[in-house]
Amino acid sequence: MLRWTQQIGRMSASGVLPGLLAALLAGGCTGAEAPAKGGAPAATLAVPAELIGSVWQAKMAVAQNRAPFEGRDPWIRYFQGQRSTALAGFASENDKPALARLHAEYAAIYRQMAMTAAWATLHTWGTDAQPSDPVAMPLLVGIAGAMLREAQWSERLKSLDGAPGLSPDLAAQQRAWQAWVAGGSVWPPPLDGIAGLPDPAQAQAGSLPEISGLPHWRLPYQGESGELAVSHPAALLAFARWHEAAAAAADPASAAAVARLIDPWRLPGEPRSTTGSPVFADSLLFMSPYMTGGDIAFVAALSADPAGNDPAARYAALEAAIQAHGADSPVAAIVAQCRIALAQDEKPGSGWQMGVDCVQSQAALLVKAVEAKMDEVAGAPQDFHRSFAEYARVGVLRSAALAAAAMGDREGMGLLRINALDRSMGNTRDPLFVSSVSAWDASNRNSLRCADLLHELESNVPGMEAARLPVDALQIRIGRNSAPAGAMH
Repeated sequence: MLRWTQQIGRMSASGVLPGLLAALLAGGCTGAEAPAKGGAPAATLAVPAELIGSVWQAKMAVAQNRAPFEGRDPWIRYFQGQRSTALAGFASENDKPALARLHAEYAAIYRQMAMTAAWATLHTWGTDAQPSDPVAMPLLVGIAGAMLREAQWSERLKSLDGAPGLSPDLAAQQRAWQAWVAGGSVWPPPLDGIAGLPDPAQAQAGSLPEISGLPHWRLPYQGESGELAVSHPAALLAFARWHEAAAAAADPASAAAVARLIDPWRLPGEPRSTTGSPVFADSLLFMSPYMTGGDIAFVAALSADPAGNDPAARYAALEAAIQAHGADSPVAAIVAQCRIALAQDEKPGSGWQMGVDCVQSQAALLVKAVEAKMDEVAGAPQDFHRSFAEYARVGVLRSAALAAAAMGDREGMGLLRINALDRSMGNTRDPLFVSSVSAWDASNRNSLRCADLLHELESNVPGMEAARLPVDALQIRIGRNSAPAGAMH
């Protein structure tokens, strides 16, 4: 049986994960630190010792607990970041919980990719609209705005009239999306009539559908020669819904737990799962940034927005999540320790911001504590302990970034997300987190890194062209708009 120690050694020697795991096993640091912000670094770990004993890493220090995962090619592929290959392997083994988990990851990834496409569409042909843009672009911008619940743009969708030269299929899209917005934008949005999309009603666990029919339209410029190749901003939502249906079909017994995995990554206005108290099996936690089921439940609770943008309701929900999961979520314990109370006159409408220095310090302390617990449980240090412990660091950084976002602390969220991206390398650099940074970059008009991240995802996530088309257009438009007006000497 191929042990994790053997697998890590072979991958390091063969260059499958170039130099990373060798650095991890040597105890070296990876990635650059993000700029610091607030919150004194804590010398004492906020996570109780008994909670550290319940993390998946501590469980996997016991050979008997690792046995269901060890020596299996799909999990080795998953460890290497080869999600599409792992999916096929889990299907061939009929591993229902693993299939459900991986389809849930894809459901979340495609939601982030849909947001990437929507933000790039909105910025390229909305914020930076040009007179020569095709006549259909206000419609696609309006659809993107409706998806993102950006009222400035979705309201324009309501007032659009049929434009000269609008093709019958685009006119049908306009009617459908106008009706959706007028009806209160009740989920799901209208996805009929878009070529090449999978039908969620036909979802099959273990499959990975490809996109076809791209570009969806080639639209002539106004007053200029040439055509613009565009994709529908909502196309990738169909893939998200297909994979969510596949996850539910793969393992109905874990459906509630799987829905919680998707919750943090749903679109604005999309309903979150709120029923039941799911049990998170080892197969849902192993090699994930969530150390316990409490981490998943805590982060899922952060995504809920019970009263729109009302700060008081948002802080009440965050406080309730901390109280509910402070005893079963290492992340909740760290967030409780690292939040900084603000005076109302300092930042109106807010109560907290995230102490970034504190979070980084706590993440480093947690890695040491988790590795020490694994050594203790196993009876001696083993090579894979440090590699597995590093999941705790990126898990804290990513989840604390989501907590900062829930607080309305955009600066803290950004710093933590950048730090998490720098730290997410090799086995801890999963496609879901990469896709979330891509969507964030698109929202901030950072088209260069966004395009690089999309390229990184191509081998694992079919259909990236639907997001790459608007991102490439945004990159070109930003470049043209920032070019000097005259010759430079």
